[in-house]
Amino acid sequence: MTTIQITSVLPDGPNAHGSVSVRLVDAGTGGAVGDEVIGGTQRVKLDVDGFGTIDLTPTADIDPPGTCWAFSVDGASPAVVRCITVPDSDTPVSWTDEAIQVGAPVPPDLFPLATSGDVGDVMTVVDDGNGKKLALRPPTTGGGGAVASVNGQTGTVVLDAADVDALPDTFAQNGCAGIWIGTAAERALITPVSGVVYVVLP
Repeated sequence: MTTIQITSVLPDGPNAHGSVSVRLVDAGTGGAVGDEVIGGTQRVKLDVDGFGTIDLTPTADIDPPGTCWAFSVDGASPAVVRCITVPDSDTPVSWTDEAIQVGAPVPPDLFPLATSGDVGDVMTVVDDGNGKKLALRPPTTGGGGAVASVNGQTGTVVLDAADVDALPDTFAQNGCAGIWIGTAAERALITPVSGVVYVVLP
């Protein structure tokens, strides 16, 4: 990682901008470093003098080639955006270093893909204890796998009331032809039917 130094101060006073947002200008799906994918935006909090630092992956280590880092000063009007390539350096590098400026950034038209996996694997966010990253994983399945049969039926299964011990639309049990449930006002609007049990809600 290379430490990039940031200094951003308002032109008409001593008060500094509060923060700078940093993101990778990539092919739209993130840049890859080994089997990890860089994505999202990082925010650098600046001190009262407008100074801050951030550790970034050197541009040469990121796939696909052609990416760069974009720094956007939060709240600046007009907008202030600086794009740079990050060198591999053991010492901090200023974001104003002329040697690393990118005048007209053009995102690469390729993006990194996983180099191995099985048919049916899906790209998902995982965390192996070293932070979140994108990786190929087998799709999740419910329960213990496919259902062999339902109530002894296979293929396209259609269940009726008896299959699930449910009452049918009309039934007769101990002389009861059905149950009606409703309010007293609704009960007053209907004509009683023989064999129906009426349950009036409070």
